[in-house]
Amino acid sequence: MRWAQTLSFRGAAAAALGLSVILAHGTFARAAPPALDLSGYRLVWADEFDGPADAPPRPHWFFFDGWGAGTWRDARYTRDNASLDGSGHLVLKARLDEGVLKTSFLQTYDWKAPRAQWTTFGPGAGTYIEARVNLDGLEAGGLWFAFWLFDPSDAYDGNPATGSEIDIVEYLVSAGKPSSWTKNLPHGTLNHVHVANHWGKAAGQSRMQLIDAAVHGVNLRDGGFHSFGVEWQTDRLIYYLDGRPVWETRDGVSTSDEHALMLSLEYDQGPGDAWGLDENILDHAAKLPDAVLIDHVRVYARTP
Repeated sequence: MRWAQTLSFRGAAAAALGLSVILAHGTFARAAPPALDLSGYRLVWADEFDGPADAPPRPHWFFFDGWGAGTWRDARYTRDNASLDGSGHLVLKARLDEGVLKTSFLQTYDWKAPRAQWTTFGPGAGTYIEARVNLDGLEAGGLWFAFWLFDPSDAYDGNPATGSEIDIVEYLVSAGKPSSWTKNLPHGTLNHVHVANHWGKAAGQSRMQLIDAAVHGVNLRDGGFHSFGVEWQTDRLIYYLDGRPVWETRDGVSTSDEHALMLSLEYDQGPGDAWGLDENILDHAAKLPDAVLIDHVRVYARTP
């Protein structure tokens, strides 16, 4: 199973949208970047997470179970930690059970299921993919939430045409430990998001950026929902926060149409963890259980 070999890479450290404001290195000018414009696009897929409280997510979401072991890194993934809240949200929970962190990890593909049951996407003539998320319920250091795209066949073979990993948002939870690089951030990682594009494991086969939401006038801990999106064209990826572009890359952009949607709440214990947060979830036991709310996931396609 290729993913079992390649997933460990995760966490290693549009003219129509007015891209004239893009500066060097894919960053955007702070003065009035253009808002997201979906004119010419149509909604082609969505999950609004409607349904009764405690119902499981719809069957286009498969549960990642650690390849049968139930664990990945330092968390155990279980079905009962992903459910609807009855108010139009998906809830991903993290909780301690006899010292073991249990959480959930959803994806729209599964090697055990026929490919006809997978839900995958590519850039086509232009694709915009978005999740609207409330992050305030995440407080325990070391957790991270991610909404991402992944081609399970050839994500990291060095050829972006055959697949990639596109991290639309990775939200790391750390208030800034003195032993971690996060001490250099005013409030740790709590008002930052990480975005990335990975198409191989070798040097130079990734592009990534840590985004300070405050620079874009956003407070991720204001109690509300925030949208995280990517506009995917055949030659570029444009990342959005609350409908405003925050980063662009034109390197290693995949044209594969076999990228699945991924929603995960993960954990890797420090020291020596994938992100260098140097956090131990047991130090934050009083803050658990934690939860992230997802209001919707939507996919739009540009009409050719």
